[in-house]
Amino acid sequence: ENVIQVSLISNVPLNVNCQPIMLTIDGITGTDTADSALTIGDCGGGTKSATGAWTQSSGTLVLQLTSTDTEFCFTFTVMNPDATVLVMSPTAELSTELPLTGGAVTLDQVDLAWDSTWIANGPTNVNLGDIPVGTFSTKNAEQSTPYPCHANVMNFTIATNIALQAGTTVTISGIVNTQTDGINGKIDVVGAVTEFGSQGDWNKATGELVLEVLVDTTPGDEYELAITVINSATEITTADTLTITANDICIATETMINAAGDAAPGIVSAIEWITKAIGQSSPYPGCTNTITVTLSTTVPLVHDCPTEVYLEMTNFRYETTYAEDANHVVSFVDRLGDLDYNIDWVAGVSPETGSVFLSPLQSICATVNETNDNMYFADAYFYDDGSPGNGYWYSGYVLSGSPAANEYGAENGVGYTSGGPGFTVDKKMRLWPYMTTTPDSEYVFSFDIVNPVEQQSSPSISIELFGTPIAKVAMDRDPGMPCCTSCTTTGSAVAGDSSPLEVHTPFFCTKIIGQSTPNPCQLNELTVTMTANVPLLGGKSVITISQLYGAHFEDGEIDILDDSGAEHHLLFGSNFTSSAGTGSWNNNTKELTLYLVGDAECASEYVFSFKLYNNPEAQDEQDVMISASYVGNSRELYEAGVSIAATSMSHPVGNDVETYPLKVIQAEFDYLHATQSTEVPCDTNTITLMFATTVPIWSRCSPILTFGVFANAEAMVSADDYISLFGSDAWMFAAVNNSILRLPGSVPSGASWVNSNKELHLYVNESLAAHKLYTVSFNVTNPAHPQTAPDLTVTGTGIPVTTASISSSDAMTVAQFS
Repeated sequence: ENVIQVSLISNVPLNVNCQPIMLTIDGITGTDTADSALTIGDCGGGTKSATGAWTQSSGTLVLQLTSTDTEFCFTFTVMNPDATVLVMSPTAELSTELPLTGGAVTLDQVDLAWDSTWIANGPTNVNLGDIPVGTFSTKNAEQSTPYPCHANVMNFTIATNIALQAGTTVTISGIVNTQTDGINGKIDVVGAVTEFGSQGDWNKATGELVLEVLVDTTPGDEYELAITVINSATEITTADTLTITANDICIATETMINAAGDAAPGIVSAIEWITKAIGQSSPYPGCTNTITVTLSTTVPLVHDCPTEVYLEMTNFRYETTYAEDANHVVSFVDRLGDLDYNIDWVAGVSPETGSVFLSPLQSICATVNETNDNMYFADAYFYDDGSPGNGYWYSGYVLSGSPAANEYGAENGVGYTSGGPGFTVDKKMRLWPYMTTTPDSEYVFSFDIVNPVEQQSSPSISIELFGTPIAKVAMDRDPGMPCCTSCTTTGSAVAGDSSPLEVHTPFFCTKIIGQSTPNPCQLNELTVTMTANVPLLGGKSVITISQLYGAHFEDGEIDILDDSGAEHHLLFGSNFTSSAGTGSWNNNTKELTLYLVGDAECASEYVFSFKLYNNPEAQDEQDVMISASYVGNSRELYEAGVSIAATSMSHPVGNDVETYPLKVIQAEFDYLHATQSTEVPCDTNTITLMFATTVPIWSRCSPILTFGVFANAEAMVSADDYISLFGSDAWMFAAVNNSILRLPGSVPSGASWVNSNKELHLYVNESLAAHKLYTVSFNVTNPAHPQTAPDLTVTGTGIPVTTASISSSDAMTVAQFS
């Protein structure tokens, strides 16, 4: 609005009493004021009419002078157009019914100057119609952060060379690529809120901010304004081109000046991985494995970004289920309906699909972490109520590109597979930020999985960030060695065992078997100490101890005994449904089969024992072997499961060969003596035998002790028959008839006499203790002719006893009559 002031002085008083005097001001052209009645303001002199008739096209104002006077001063207001210099030659003319001035008189333009309250630094000499060019003398823009998805304060500093009048609208355009919707089309404004208000109109689609001037501004003064927007989730390398205009004072659209570098509005930094490391705690097959992840980024990960942000680690795959394998339980279409296996088990790497706990471990072997990095991540999007300290594990899915064939029961990407032709299996972990991270700071967390049950090299685990995207890239696998890993072929971990899903071959790292006794025929307690690097699961796994050659026991169920103090024996049964603490013995194949009825953890030592009878004959230690079938969860995966092949067990440490498995020592006599009661020819002679053995002589093996030769002796029985024994130990022996044992106890305190060989056969009816002296006697008739004592020997069968001579014996010595 422009106030025009007109001052007139006439040479004679203008008498309005005679007739009305009209004043016509002409030539105020180029304004934006439409035809109307303009209000006439008074600035001195005679009185005037309150309004005047305004004609826009000619710039004419007609008003009435209402007092007789020579001086008149008045004002009227017009609206200036845009920044254009108007060419004005205003005139004044007085008229009644007759012209008074003889025509229009050109008005002099004097004392014209712009008011400094409206115009800053304007010229002092101007012409009527001069309109200054309105401009933003300051129009700076900068942002507080280039981080994607971050709350970004857009700061604007503006100043104009002319005053912005109340009601003027200032529009800043080009604030594009934000994620800020505003509320009901409004956005909060901070800074010069007195002049511009605390809210502006906001249009996200066009990036336009409209502010209304509430009070007139001071030309040349700088005003600070700021709004907060959410940056784009993706990288933007070109700054926004911001423009500013003030519509009601006709300032043309101008381009704002952006701050340099990352402070330029609209710049959004790319996010990159600084650290993306992954390692594991255990290379043991089928065992629980702690996966440790270390992440850091160049810019923060934002938890509350309007664009869903999450990271995904993929390719936790079980190599043997990754390709078609006819051994897979579910590789046959006709089995699907019966078994209905889903990906949770087919893929081999556990856990099942769902939320999993994130541990705050700082390293593979750490036990304490005070930073709780795990709480920075959740199992769902922040706005979907994700639970902090958890991740979401996808137990398997069909990779893109694999055909989704209903005949195999597989839906692409849904989580079911047949393992059949064309399908591949993978696993992944997805994490959503729950708190905004700090750039260049490492976040370490762990989670547990169950390893594949077969040997494999570490697959390349990939990581990809979505929302604020980082393309899929391989993670950096830990090339080192995990601690606490001794159940290996070398007795310790090797380089590379810390790489994720590096899995060893299932085997027994400890497989020791020892015995309680080397005595022939004796009940022998065999103690097994075993450690497998793979879990042996109840209802699934089977252990076989074989090549127990020389051992004897009745076919069927035998007891498994506790040698651990921890009831390890209760892990085993003679079948999967039998009582715990038993095993199944096959006396023909000499094998003990142990069915797991409880879970044996990997890399844990288990000790148990069982009893078998030793071979009656001496033998060297046996090459006892141990094997396992359906280890881990392989019964769920494969038709034939996964096995540990039979391997030789070790004997106990040390040089005591008598503890080596099924070592049986030779039975020998450690005392022998024979006496007689008379040397008179043809007399009845009582022969007394005294003997002891180095080992027990167990009656269960039907041992027979044969003494002879009693030369020329005649038994008081028929040629070959039962002969009575007497003495304190006679009751422990029985007779033998034609090398066939009589029923035990049927003819006690007796022996068999073989007259042709002059031998006495003693069947051991009651077991003999080692190193104990036994004495028995029997009667024979001496021959009629003299003789010296014959050489007597003794041997054992059933439990073979080394043949020995009876020295210092006078038995069967017959004297010469004289």
